Amino acid sequence: MDLLKERLRKNGMRLTPQRMAVLEYIYESKTHPTAQDIYQQIKDKFDTLSLSTVYNNLNALIKLGYAMELTYGDAATRYDYKEDDEVHYHAICLQCGNVIDFEYSALEDMCQKLEKTYGFDPVSPRLEVFGYCKECKGVMNNEI
Repeated sequence: MDLLKERLRKNGMRLTPQRMAVLEYIYESKTHPTAQDIYQQIKDKFDTLSLSTVYNNLNALIKLGYAMELTYGDAATRYDYKEDDEVHYHAICLQCGNVIDFEYSALEDMCQKLEKTYGFDPVSPRLEVFGYCKECKGVMNNEI
């Protein structure tokens, strides 16, 4: 987290307590929270925190490349912390909206091949798989 703070300072970003709380929450969260989730979890720490402040901080982090916005159809927009060198993809449950991180080296290999063969530089490869998580499948199977 200290390295991340230093990078933010170098990019001219003020490290306000609210901004750091938003960043720390998405950094530590494995649940791909919505802005509302983040707000609910950190609001008691700040007298003046608003949902708008959370959105503004998320947008600032996205612009600098330290967070990404995940929008899937009608479900609420979720946010994910983004490392410079870390690549992962998402499996999204159509029932509950849960987002699961996974790695897929074949896509990374394909990106390397695109660059080597065609001179194409893939900047932001994205893979999303929609289906049903284990919990929702269990509920659906019990309803049959």
